Amino acid sequence: MSEHPTTLTAAITRGPGGAGGWREVVRGGGESRVRHADLAAATGGSGVPGRAGDRPLLAFAHLSDLHVCDHQSPSRVSYLDRYADPDWPDHERVPSVGTYRPQEFMTGQVVDAMVRAVNAAAARPTPASGQQLSFAITTGDVTDNAQRNELHWYLTLLEGGHVVPDSGDLTRYEGVATSGDVRYWHPGGEVDCVPRSVYGFPLVPGLLDAVRRPFDAAGFAMPWYAVHGNHDLLLQGTVPGGAALTPISIGTRMLTALPPGVDVLPLLLALDVAEPWAVAALATGPTMDVTRDTGRRLLERGDFVAAHFQGGPHSPGPVGHGFTETNRLTGNAFYAHDAGADAAVRCLVMDTVNPHGGWQGSIDEEQLEWLDEELAHATEHGQYAVLFSHHPLQTLINDARAAGASRRVLGDEVLAMLLRHRCLVAWVNGHTHAHAVRPLVGPDGRGFWQVTTASNIDWPQQSRIIELLARADGTVSIFGTVLDHAGEAEWDGGTTGPLDLAALSRLLAANDWQLREHDGTGERGAGRVVDRNVELVLPDPFAAR
Repeated sequence: MSEHPTTLTAAITRGPGGAGGWREVVRGGGESRVRHADLAAATGGSGVPGRAGDRPLLAFAHLSDLHVCDHQSPSRVSYLDRYADPDWPDHERVPSVGTYRPQEFMTGQVVDAMVRAVNAAAARPTPASGQQLSFAITTGDVTDNAQRNELHWYLTLLEGGHVVPDSGDLTRYEGVATSGDVRYWHPGGEVDCVPRSVYGFPLVPGLLDAVRRPFDAAGFAMPWYAVHGNHDLLLQGTVPGGAALTPISIGTRMLTALPPGVDVLPLLLALDVAEPWAVAALATGPTMDVTRDTGRRLLERGDFVAAHFQGGPHSPGPVGHGFTETNRLTGNAFYAHDAGADAAVRCLVMDTVNPHGGWQGSIDEEQLEWLDEELAHATEHGQYAVLFSHHPLQTLINDARAAGASRRVLGDEVLAMLLRHRCLVAWVNGHTHAHAVRPLVGPDGRGFWQVTTASNIDWPQQSRIIELLARADGTVSIFGTVLDHAGEAEWDGGTTGPLDLAALSRLLAANDWQLREHDGTGERGAGRVVDRNVELVLPDPFAAR
């Protein structure tokens, strides 16, 4: 990994197709940086970079959508995913579901491999501006199913320590890969499954034991900050759970199929907005036996916040990982902190999870008012502002709420407020599992950049280094540089350690049969070349200084 710290020097890509459409993963040449000057051009900025007088503002590592997963949990509904499979009859009616992935056994090992890659990158100056990384930040969906054991694994992976990525009966695997259901990948070959017979997936004997093997996680070598995501509060990222659904989560019956006579499409649409009838319908389906595990209790938002204050003796800090004592008292998950040389940057962390349910985002009026005040304060004090959230702007469309609950604030209203504040230069987020960059522009042509980074669970399992530089020519450059995790590009067949398993996970993610169907190449999560290694230019809001 030390030879190839970023995709500027060497990028991991998918090779040519083989039997069943299976494609190997290979390391190729580096990918050049693409410069976007949309906002500079719109407002008359020259966009011409100059070195003399440039001022480094901040550099950090951005990870998103870790989805640390208890793949043996009885409250997961893995079977719903098959209705979006390309060989499933009438699959065109069903959008992507995302409740099962063949690589979900290895989410903990992938996160460890990504932390190691970030640490390696932090040992040298950043690729564009030569800064040192100030911190790492994870923008939500750090757990997959809002369970306490998943939260504990994630915290140990980022803090460093001994991880036991297993649940239920610790002497054997109890998930869907031994259910006999041919729609799941059975790596040991016990079943002639569809992933192997149709899509070319391999045999990997002993994998179900290897993925549950304890290992020592490296942990970040720098401070890190947390952001709340929908999978960190809601069952499967959609359904409000907490105390009401915990008996299912810690229980002994895993749902295995839809109840007879239930049409999947209306059910999925109802689950998107957490309608009670849909949850009740799921609970009546057939099940299989698993071992009871109280560690699978479901989280409330206050649980998520409080857990971040329980750092171990080797924690890189800060205490609470951004969450404050006010967050502990109120249960809110939005906060601010200063970063960069001379506190040049005000970092504003939003909570875009709708607690009433649904996988898309929104905020409440209290948070809107807080953001407005924080941005006004930053402008007054000459601080550049960077916004962090789980959801990007275009997904702030979730207006679900209980009767009598306060209204939800959606994307259009949020954007209109943000555009009033000239200090804001970037909004960094995840959720979509795909790299993307986008200028967000007001009627006067002024605006800021949205930077969305891919996930650590789906292809291409990447993160970013983000750097801010105030230019001598009166512009600000935001550099984004994509980072692969530390697993080898070409999996050698090993399953001994976390890096072996991380390499296998990336290979499986590269061959996700549903992503092949969506865009014909499986590159959806990687985005376009113009979305990956980038320089995003905009006028410096404080150039007059």
